[in-house]
Amino acid sequence: NITLQAYLSDWLKTIPMSLRPKTIKQYTTITNLHILPFLGAIRLRDLRPDMIQKLYNAKLAAGSGVRTVQMIHAVLHISLNQALKLGLITRNPSNVVSKPKLIRAEMKVLNESQVRTLLLAAYETEYYALFYIAVSTGLRQGEILGLKWSDLDWTTRHLRIQRQLQRVDGKGLIFCEPKSRASRRTIVLGRSAIEALRTHIEDQQIQRQTAGDEWVENDLIFTSSIGTPIDPRNIFRIYKELLKTAGLPNLRFHDLRHTAATIMLQE
Repeated sequence: NITLQAYLSDWLKTIPMSLRPKTIKQYTTITNLHILPFLGAIRLRDLRPDMIQKLYNAKLAAGSGVRTVQMIHAVLHISLNQALKLGLITRNPSNVVSKPKLIRAEMKVLNESQVRTLLLAAYETEYYALFYIAVSTGLRQGEILGLKWSDLDWTTRHLRIQRQLQRVDGKGLIFCEPKSRASRRTIVLGRSAIEALRTHIEDQQIQRQTAGDEWVENDLIFTSSIGTPIDPRNIFRIYKELLKTAGLPNLRFHDLRHTAATIMLQE
């Protein structure tokens, strides 16, 4: 006889801690903001596919994006599957509901000439090595900001991706697991990338000496002026400024990942 609100409240408390904090926060927000106001009072066993479909239709009609409705569907599907396993319901009503399809925008990338222009604009800044790694490896922004010097083998040029930096509401900047199991990987850097990092570590040593007692040692490859993690929002701002200065298209930072992949395929 429990309501969907009571069930989902309990379910959110039992979400595996192996999930990324940002994912758990996202599930909680979707539940509280979109699902419970519409379906929360309905008893779990009385929840029907048409009720869920009406929720999706109402959200789209109210101006919610397709991606938001897909997330609502994902949370309902996962949580109700757990209720099915526990024997609280006899079928998952979300299985037969039609969710909207996301029409992906055409991928935007920089060509090789534009990449050189971006790196030239970044050369006189302290972030040259960061952007070089981004366009030559295709690492995600969070993965780059989570890199430590201990992850790098200078001799073999192997770089281990073992964590990422994320900003989570209420917790600030935290280190967490890579996006997926396959994201925990080892890549081989080119010689030019290694040279960029050699120059970067020398500059970082000067920063460390300048900061003195204010320096906070985290072994991070890319840090603030006092050794602390760099806020992704600051990198976003700097990146947008570089694009504007260089007269380049206004692309997302994530598009550098696609750029790197495109250039690799071309070569």
